[in-house]
Formats: sequence, C-alpha cells, structure tokens
Amino acid sequence: MLARTRTSIYPRLGLSLRAASTMVTRPADWKSRAPAPLPNTKTKTGEVQVNCVTLYNKDRTVVYGTDDGVYLQPQNGPTRKAFDLAGVQQVDVLEDLSLLVVRAERSVLTFPLDELETEQPVEHTRRITLASQTSFFKTGMCMSRMMICIVKTASLSSTFKVLKSSRSPTPESNQRGRTSSPDDNKLKPFKEFYIARESYLVQFLKSKLCVVAASGFEIVDFETLNTQALLDPVDQRLAFVRRVGPRPLRMYRIGGEFLVCYREFAFYVDSSGKKSERDVVIHWEGTPSTCGKYFQITQRIRLIAVLALHYPYIIAFSPNFVEIRHVDDGSLVQIILESDVRCLYAKGSLAEDLAYHLSRQREKNVLVSHANRVTFLTPNMTRADRRHSK
Repeated sequence: MLARTRTSIYPRLGLSLRAASTMVTRPADWKSRAPAPLPNTKTKTGEVQVNCVTLYNKDRTVVYGTDDGVYLQPQNGPTRKAFDLAGVQQVDVLEDLSLLVVRAERSVLTFPLDELETEQPVEHTRRITLASQTSFFKTGMCMSRMMICIVKTASLSSTFKVLKSSRSPTPESNQRGRTSSPDDNKLKPFKEFYIARESYLVQFLKSKLCVVAASGFEIVDFETLNTQALLDPVDQRLAFVRRVGPRPLRMYRIGGEFLVCYREFAFYVDSSGKKSERDVVIHWEGTPSTCGKYFQITQRIRLIAVLALHYPYIIAFSPNFVEIRHVDDGSLVQIILESDVRCLYAKGSLAEDLAYHLSRQREKNVLVSHANRVTFLTPNMTRADRRHSK
C-alpha cells in the first residue's frame, strides 16, 4: 500500500496549483521552468485555447498552435502572434528545411520559418498545402532523410501519404534553420499506401514506419509496402498480450530493445519482436488516456499525448494524476494526484539509442499545461537516481 503524503514536490513541477497530495515510493526531485503564461488573446468567446506546442532553435523558441492562429515565444521573451489561422491542431518545425508544418481544419500546410520570425503578424505569408481532409501527421528522420507522414483515417481503414526532403540534411543546412531551396522544392512525394484498419499514431524507424492501430503495432517496409506485426505471433511469452487484447499507445527504443506501451501495461521486446529477457512488465497505477480519439462525423483525430520519455523516466498521463516510473525496472517513482494535466510536447523520436537518451537527461524535453500555464517538466536526478540508471 502506497503512503499518501503532503509534499512540496508538486509545486516544483511548476503547475501553479496548491500543494497536492502525492504518493512517493522513491525520492525524486523534479523542477520546472515555465516559459510564460499561455497566449491570452481575448475573443468573442473568451480566451484562446492552446491545442499544441513545439520547440525549435535549440529549445529556445516555443511555437503555440491555438484555435485562432500560431504564436511564437522566444526564450525570456513575450508571446506574440505570428499569423491568423483557424483551428490549429498540430504544429511542428523542420529546422533543416526552415519550415513550419501546421494541421488546421483538416489541412496540412507548410510556412517559411524565416517569415514568421518577423516582429509583426504575417498576413500574406507564403503557404503550401501538402494535403487536405487529413486526420494527423508525423515528422521524423528515416533513411537519413527528414520525412512527413500524413494520415487520413476512418473506422476501418487508413491512407498514408509520405513526403521526404529533397536532399539529405547537412551541418550547414541547420544553421539558424536556413536553406537555399525554394519552399515548394524542399519536400517531394515518396510513398502512398493504404492499410485496412484504423490507425491513430505513426512513428518513424531508421528505415521503416511503425503504425499504431487498434489491432496492434504494425511495421511497414518502405521498399515493398508490406506490413508485419511487431510482436512475434509464435512467442508464447507474449500470450498474455493476445489474451487481454490491450490498446496500443506507442513504443520507445531504449538501447537495443523496444519498450512497447499499452493502455493497460508496458514491456520490452527485442528487435525480432520476441519478449525481452529483461523481466520487466509495467502495470500502470491508472489508465493512460487513449492516444487518439476518433470522431466519426468529422473524420478527424484529436491527438492527445499520454506518454513521455525523459530517460531514465517514463511519464504517463491519466485523467486524474501523473505517473512517473523508471524505465530500467518499471519501479514507481512518483504519482502526482491532480486532474487535467496535459502533455503538449515530448521531445524525441523512436530511432534514438541509449547514448542519445543519456546525453540529453538534463534537457527540457517535456512540456505540460495546467491552469492556463505551460511548463517544462525536468527531473533533478539525485545520486541514488544516477546510480539506479547505470
């Protein structure tokens, strides 16, 4: 039975709330730095709601997507509106290509990043429509190219359109996010394909695509467009997964293995899809919310980040609390009892190895919102934690 205590840990998370009840099984010192209050633009219906966030310029600039447009906030600077656009649901920045990618009202658009960095709102900025009638998109590195996967999903099927950068990134191309290519030549069509099942998330591997669907994790080979289940169907040690029929959320590469996360539990598999020799199964204290909610009438998906990896911790967001666990053994580090804490942004990609995670332990890579504020979630690792992570 976990002990309930009144502690000061929750205020250090920077969520601007009263001291909350927490359950702690091993000491963890978390801190935060709030970039600023969320954009507080008044409209006829009240304050603008922030739907999504991304960072660029070495995490020194925050991009907010809201119901009425896109806002920028430099480090230690005020938030300002970059341009008007209704219903922004996703934002991402491709610094190598100097592009901002936005999904608004079911269309995926790109904007030149340099034009958005002017002091005044951009009224007639150059925009390119990549696709319409979409459900979500995902960016990432694959096959040494920056790619965008745009997905249109329905209850029984999903259509995928993948674009890739025209050339491989170079060290010079990422200086201050500038390239010399015209905006309409920076991305080109790569693959289009169809899967006969609903999907709600995609993740780029080194040379393949992972599709997260209600039926499980599927791996798409870009060369043949054949799909294969991630989990080995003949591995009897995975029989418990087939019996329960859990809902997949996402997976993370940690070292040479994958931590596959479901709404009910999480565990490790090797690169062949067999259960890892590491005897770790995480049974969540709560139930992380579903990764995407499908709206039958409008055929759109509202993405909700429910998991975030900040090595050596994995953070799960449930409706009424935040759960923090150690990825090496699944042990419970901290539970924060509070409702409506949203994960807006979690830095990182699937193809990263253990050395990458270790090198970025101190980075600000998780952004959450609560009570009309955005804050970075960053652990101060104790000596015991550092020994535990080795």
